[in-house]
Amino acid sequence: MKHAWVVLCLAAAAQAGPPKPGTIWDASPNFTPSSRESSYNIDSIVIHTTEGVDTNGDGYFSESYTQAISWFNNPAAGASAHYVVAPWGEITQMVADDDIAWHATYYNSRSIGIECAGFAGKAGTWTPELVDALAALVAYLCDAYAVSAVHPAGNAYSYADSKYKGVGLVGHNQVQPWDRTDPGSYFPWSSLVEKVIALLAGEPPATPSIISPAAGAELGSSAVFLDWSWVSGIDYYYVVVYDVWGTAVFDAWPTVSSASASLASGTYSWYVWAHNAAGWSGEASSWFSVSTATPPAPTGLWPKWPDEGWSQSGPSVTLWWDAVGGATNHEVWVEYWDGGAYRYYHSWTTGSGSSFTFWPAAGAKWYRWWVRAKGSGGWGEWSEGAEFWWEP
Repeated sequence: MKHAWVVLCLAAAAQAGPPKPGTIWDASPNFTPSSRESSYNIDSIVIHTTEGVDTNGDGYFSESYTQAISWFNNPAAGASAHYVVAPWGEITQMVADDDIAWHATYYNSRSIGIECAGFAGKAGTWTPELVDALAALVAYLCDAYAVSAVHPAGNAYSYADSKYKGVGLVGHNQVQPWDRTDPGSYFPWSSLVEKVIALLAGEPPATPSIISPAAGAELGSSAVFLDWSWVSGIDYYYVVVYDVWGTAVFDAWPTVSSASASLASGTYSWYVWAHNAAGWSGEASSWFSVSTATPPAPTGLWPKWPDEGWSQSGPSVTLWWDAVGGATNHEVWVEYWDGGAYRYYHSWTTGSGSSFTFWPAAGAKWYRWWVRAKGSGGWGEWSEGAEFWWEP
């Protein structure tokens, strides 16, 4: 096939392990300098929620992210974490991995602390973007420090000294069950572990599914919205559109599961792949057509002399015409007879309907009118003119 070159160009170089996802460095003053792993072995990753106050009520918990960063930058807080993850997947690092952050009391020296923006008691905390970013970060840390990608059972109360001994991916509530509940019952432990294991094993992402345009779709606009299913654990997609001659007329590398293209009239095929640290997914493809021709001139105008009803009376006149497929707007042009010639009276731009009502100002006169339609390709031709008589 003519798109085979894309597959060849998408081949990724082999990697020793999952890469560290992009982070923003914002140093916290709250940490204990160290030289882990020589001074302490890192064997666990502790997952927290930032909590805070959702004052704007947006349900997206963006404030919880910024509040946590601000708090960890305050020396009076006496708290910090190595990383803070935003609902949209952004990651801020605040303490170096080899230093000790202050996030889980007695468990600090052996662990990496990750704060997730949101609330332990709210399911909406765990957006796909946050969970995927968290999985990518955890996979990197597991590989870098030989942390087991498991979620151990129990909590501090499981041990005689009330100090948790489990290793791997741990909840804050397991370390301090007496006063902490995060990351909470909504946290997707099974999904996180599966994603991390897949990234560590080097498994490519699942193949996306086409949502729209579906196969054979006929679009009436040059503005084409390409949409496909979200695939977890990816770092970006590649989407490309070809015309009937196999020429790529649009391509993009989005991190979200959609893209917008501007296309001329024609028939197109399109393809999308997902990518993660392990490589590329299978190919999803479909085809569609775009028609941006201007609409035809409207017909069936009424009132129209000498057809029945050509003589109108009353305070208003309603002009009718046959509906035009694909029309988004209409323009109506009206003239009146002044005794010697037709003169311009008024013009109006209307919606997609096939009628228009106006209130003539000059009575006992002949009127003449036209209408034209507008579609995705612009304005079409004017209709033939129609005349009628009107008196109050």
